[in-house]
Amino acid sequence: MKDIILKWALKNAYEHEGKAQAGSVINGVIGEKPEWKADMRTLGKEVAAVIKEVNAMGAEAVEAKLRKSWPESFEKRDEERRGLPELPNATPGKVVMRMAPNPDGAVHIGNSRQILLNWFYVRKYKGK
Repeated sequence: MKDIILKWALKNAYEHEGKAQAGSVINGVIGEKPEWKADMRTLGKEVAAVIKEVNAMGAEAVEAKLRKSWPESFEKRDEERRGLPELPNATPGKVVMRMAPNPDGAVHIGNSRQILLNWFYVRKYKGK
């Protein structure tokens, strides 16, 4: 139990300049071990003890221990995934984007994602 809590406490402390937060650590632990949710009292006590230990380490020591024990925490994220995916068979200048009919009636804030995606594609392909 302590190893999993330590992993999540170190990850959280690394992301927040050496200071882990109990709520985030508990969420990570429960995400990995949902069966531990049944005994939150014990989990809370264990998390508090580990966080106290991790927060006393300092940012450099946290990073060193995390790199040594869980190097997969530092895998590089795929940078190529950023940006809009290409539209198949799209020809610049001939792309026309539109909004599908909306059963809600007037355009509202909930439509903003669709409107923005259309706008980004129009800009990318110099369309209408």
